[in-house]
Amino acid sequence: MSNPTILDPVNTIHGLYRSYQNNSTKPSVVVQAYLDEIERLNPRLGAYQNTWADTALEMAAAADKALAAGFAAGPFYGMPYALKDIFHVRG
Repeated sequence: MSNPTILDPVNTIHGLYRSYQNNSTKPSVVVQAYLDEIERLNPRLGAYQNTWADTALEMAAAADKALAAGFAAGPFYGMPYALKDIFHVRG
């Protein structure tokens, strides 16, 4: 990933996983980039009802620390994701 603040729409989980492993980016940078895109596009698209940005950033920061400490995480560790609104959530 040459510039981790610019999202590559064809990037894969495997590509991000490799980027985390070789320290070319980190989860907090990727999550912030996605949150920035959601903020930019959502007023027009209305695709996201809730984002829980604070929680996402806290979890990404925890992933940053774990990866920096050498935690051998699986390929989904630190990956941003969205849940379709067909799931019931409390509150």
